[in-house]
Amino acid sequence: MKIKCSEFAAMPVLLFLLSGCQPPAPESIAAVPNQTAKAVNSWGDSSYKEATKELEKNRKTIEVIVQKRAPLKADKARITARLQAQSKVKKMTLQYITGKEMQSSKYPGLGSIIEFMGHKPAALAGILSSIENFSIHGKTFRAGTAHLFDKKEKLIKVFVWVLEGMPTLGEVKTAVRKEVLIGSDKLKVEAWLKSKNFKGTYISSKDSDLSRESDVLYSKCRPADLSGILRERIWAVGFTIPVRWDIQMIFFFGKDDKLKGYSVRQIGDGP
Repeated sequence: MKIKCSEFAAMPVLLFLLSGCQPPAPESIAAVPNQTAKAVNSWGDSSYKEATKELEKNRKTIEVIVQKRAPLKADKARITARLQAQSKVKKMTLQYITGKEMQSSKYPGLGSIIEFMGHKPAALAGILSSIENFSIHGKTFRAGTAHLFDKKEKLIKVFVWVLEGMPTLGEVKTAVRKEVLIGSDKLKVEAWLKSKNFKGTYISSKDSDLSRESDVLYSKCRPADLSGILRERIWAVGFTIPVRWDIQMIFFFGKDDKLKGYSVRQIGDGP
């Protein structure tokens, strides 16, 4: 099954809306394929862009497996029963969304994504999605599938993509606690963020009223004691329809530009 560029580009957003994973599990879903081996050492933009040839090869292998168990024109009932049976013996998340639900406020944006991928929600009976593990040459890969059924409940398309884990909230908290010491100057903290492929956004007390920054208000720091805050976010560490979960890091600097404290927390946002 060949996938058009526009279809592949839409897969991450489709995944935002179909995923049933609970954050912040280690298998939490990244926006696009990335390398888990470097997940804790590289959290920034480059990790989103490193879709390797090996990953694409694995995706095609999984695609063949999926095509064999769910051939085109197969009945929805048959495919659903097969996947439900597998879900009882292997770690798998299943979800079915009807064509009407795709166009409702319950799943905002899903209908537009389906149209972008070349299908009209009104012409579909629904989508059956799965998040599951596949074994390839002794290695386990997490992958997502989306089965599209026409009004006759016949399979007309299957999308497959490999999911790779982003760092968990616990991993980020541990890394910050061990690697970013209270009392470090701002340049050292910025260098640490850079080592994770982030730049960070610095907000100075000279340019902004920090007392109006919600991040400061919810911290234990007094706005008058701060010279500024450094903010960065790790996008899309997990999803719970229709919320995308991110990890936000905020560093608070005193008047001497030394680190007074930090906040690492998970926040919910739209897909």
